[in-house]
Amino acid sequence: MVSTFSTSSPTSRSPRRSSARLTTRTGAKLAALLICAGLTGACGVTRTLHVDSSPAGATVLLDGRAVGATPYTEVFLSYGVRRLELRHEGHARDVREIDVVRPWWQYFPLSFFSDLLWPAPLTDDHYVAVELIPAHRVGGEFGDAQDAFAQLEALKRLLAARKAAFHAHRPGAPGAAAPPDADGAASDGVEQGDGANDGEGPQGPDTGGEPTGGT
Repeated sequence: MVSTFSTSSPTSRSPRRSSARLTTRTGAKLAALLICAGLTGACGVTRTLHVDSSPAGATVLLDGRAVGATPYTEVFLSYGVRRLELRHEGHARDVREIDVVRPWWQYFPLSFFSDLLWPAPLTDDHYVAVELIPAHRVGGEFGDAQDAFAQLEALKRLLAARKAAFHAHRPGAPGAAAPPDADGAASDGVEQGDGANDGEGPQGPDTGGEPTGGT
């Protein structure tokens, strides 16, 4: 009687096939977890920008678009530089750029877990507080500067006019009047005096027409 023995095990499996099945199962579980997280909405990050002013009630413009009045709150999606403008009656307009910086846990790959896999909601709040300047204070400062500038311009014009008048009346300047001659004035006076007494001779004291000779 001949007996035969089988050396192969009926339950033996290939190592490659087992590893592939394990990888497939892990990927399926991860995909199911992501789908559940997205559907339930139990995780995620809420990014909020808060803008306040003193006094309150200022019109808020973000990136050139009117969005509301202070105190103002906005939920945003992306980080970066924003242009903020505040307008309030009786106050100077305030324009500035604000840098909305992402926290450390919002950089990849950590953002993947904080946005999709974190079991509880996360909040990222950014606050901007602005003190508005009254318009009369700004106007007074500019008014003082404008008055000083106007006075300086008037002084410059006055100095220029005096300089031109000085050069116009300077001896030897074109169109300037000749200065009076002292000798000429004296001679003219003598001639005028001689003309007044022509033919009369030297006049003495008034005697009323009576002779002055002796008797």
